Amino acid sequence: MPQPNRRQSPRHSAMLECKVLRPWTTSYLAARTGDISETGVLLVIEAGSPLRVGEEVEIGFSWEGEALIVAEKMVRGTVVRAGGSDLRMQPVAVEFDRAQTRVRSLAQAA
Repeated sequence: MPQPNRRQSPRHSAMLECKVLRPWTTSYLAARTGDISETGVLLVIEAGSPLRVGEEVEIGFSWEGEALIVAEKMVRGTVVRAGGSDLRMQPVAVEFDRAQTRVRSLAQAA
């Protein structure tokens, strides 16, 4: 039996480089997006200790290939799903605290 779609907004396939900050630390984890919507993102985290469901994070996206991601552009969210980590990669779903309308430009460019 198919599962109902629980997503609040359509997802778009997008490979964006990003960094993930755990606010209680001062270190960033390298990541990339698998898909993204206005309300959340699927990330693949590279290395680091695994993230857990309920953990709050801040994500800096390289929207247009920017080399430097500044603190003012960080997006806050909460981990809602976290896959197992093989010590190199971990899939993580994050729900944004606020809708990210910038995602619309990704959908229009596709």
